[in-house]
Amino acid sequence: MTRTPIEQRLREQLTRLSDSAASVPREHVPSVVVTHRAPRRPRRLLAAIAVAAVVVTTGAVAFVALRDDKTPNRVRVVGSVGEDTSAEKAIRTAFLGWMNAQPHDDISEYVEDHASILESLRRGMAQHSSAGLAKYSGRVESVQIVDATHAAVRYTILFDGNPSFADQPGEAIKIDGVWKVSRDTVCNLLTNGGITCPPRSTSTTGAGR
Repeated sequence: MTRTPIEQRLREQLTRLSDSAASVPREHVPSVVVTHRAPRRPRRLLAAIAVAAVVVTTGAVAFVALRDDKTPNRVRVVGSVGEDTSAEKAIRTAFLGWMNAQPHDDISEYVEDHASILESLRRGMAQHSSAGLAKYSGRVESVQIVDATHAAVRYTILFDGNPSFADQPGEAIKIDGVWKVSRDTVCNLLTNGGITCPPRSTSTTGAGR
């Protein structure tokens, strides 16, 4: 078998290396012992592997981070999901009750300080026929809880199913534990018909949870 010059040179170099190794006394050759040690089991869990456990407490959702023994367990409430959902539902109910009331002045259950603006509302209703009033309805676009007793609301007044006053700003207020449409929300809508509400007859400074 014919070898190329490169193969021949490589063979010669390997032969020389083999001869050199054979000439070294065995006592000069270090022995290499390879041992395998099983990994030691850690004495404690050092980092929070894990684990976000959901802790459900009276309508609140919290996430618990499990830490090593140097860090105390911490609980962070990330949102009162049950409470917020319940509040949003109550606010939507109040706004829809106001906008879809039949007759449209039957708002005592839904609107804050309704008695002081009832006549203003009826003046607005008088601008329309009974058939026209029956075609008015509303929908809630969004609800944003601001604090324990206030929420920002966007709503749309519909006429015969079509937007008449779209994406209007409104406010909900919680009074004695009940969410209601704020008086100002109704009065601001009435200004579109050239109607101004009288001063308040009651104060809402005592609004509470």
